[in-house]
Amino acid sequence: MAMSGTGAAPLEFTTPLTSLIGREREARAARNLLLDPAVHLLTLTGPGGVGKTRLALEVLSEAEAATGARSLVVSLAAVRDHKLVVPAVARALDLRDQGERPLLERVIAVLGLGPALLLLDNMEQVIDAAPDVVELLASCPKLRILATSRIPLRVAGEQEFPVQPLDFAAPDSPLDDLRASPAVILFTQRAQAVRPDFRLTADNAATVATICERLDGLPLAIELAAARSRLLAPRALLARLDQRLTLLTSGPRDAPARQRTMRDAIAWSDSLLSPPLRQLFRQLSVFVGGWTLDAAEAVVDPDLVTEIDGGVFGGVAALVENSLVDESDQPDGEPRFRILETIREYGLEQFESSPEVTTIRRRHAAWCLRLAEDCEARVRSGDAGTWIEYVEREHGNMRGALGWLLESTDPADRTTAEMLTGALAYFWYMHSHIS
Repeated sequence: MAMSGTGAAPLEFTTPLTSLIGREREARAARNLLLDPAVHLLTLTGPGGVGKTRLALEVLSEAEAATGARSLVVSLAAVRDHKLVVPAVARALDLRDQGERPLLERVIAVLGLGPALLLLDNMEQVIDAAPDVVELLASCPKLRILATSRIPLRVAGEQEFPVQPLDFAAPDSPLDDLRASPAVILFTQRAQAVRPDFRLTADNAATVATICERLDGLPLAIELAAARSRLLAPRALLARLDQRLTLLTSGPRDAPARQRTMRDAIAWSDSLLSPPLRQLFRQLSVFVGGWTLDAAEAVVDPDLVTEIDGGVFGGVAALVENSLVDESDQPDGEPRFRILETIREYGLEQFESSPEVTTIRRRHAAWCLRLAEDCEARVRSGDAGTWIEYVEREHGNMRGALGWLLESTDPADRTTAEMLTGALAYFWYMHSHIS
């Protein structure tokens, strides 16, 4: 039941025209949190294109059905000034800014009439409106707010709910497992929307699964790729994924502009960063397969580190908070970080055209060489320990550094390439990376 100050339907409500795929567990968990008496503000966070808005609409619908509470959806995608958030809510309630009574008080008067659900979609660029959100909640005890944002609001009482990419089965899984994979189901349905005769078969299932894997399970990326099925068979589509951002364009005309291409979706997040964090993001894109804090401290420009609150740790934490970097724990308990490959491609584009590219590439190669030489020395002395596993984990970085060094025309870089190859030779032999 939609709410309004005058009984009219809210201007911002959007009814999803596509089915929700692979999010049943998340929708149920988020709905339960939203209905928890202890939770007044639930924020769905995650990178651009992960499906926060679509999931939020499902959660709101289920919560409304379960409680009978009035609901209102306010899209803030076009709002850039945090002072315009309250007016946007008022407009959705069909309230006019008139008289001497403050608009926020009038909004509170309507939302406080009884149980109500308010969805604030796309809060990240108006995050400074968070105090107004808190005042709404403090003044309306029966109000529950569901927000979507690439960064948390960081206010008292907020419950974060990170939205992860879709699960995808390994390409070599049995056909039945591939058919049940949420990412593959999404690709298949969106491909059929543009090519009705498309079918998932034993011949193309593994290729479709590989496409989903290469796209990190990001729903927007998968949908944009599937739309190319009008002209490209899965195998031809996969062959073009080395340049994902060039391929992943031409989204629906009724989608927000930043959701029509994958590059625009990532650029939107990038634009919300401070200049030092934007520079840190592109420098961290040099890492292949992830990095540790120690690795970042060895590679990132030291002068840049002095411009970031909290140094490397603070900067990486801020990028995690902005949904551009993922964090996981290693077996030793230390955190490891990575950028999803689809997002990393954008970072690399910015990095390769930046003035610091050669310096950072060399710092990355020097870090790889030190690690490889340390490992070689310990292995040959019989004290391998966990070093072999560590180098295996960093093998993507080693290969990336070596590839750049071999393409360089600088004799010093060629010498570093020879040293790195020599240090890795024993490791390659022991782990069957060479025959």
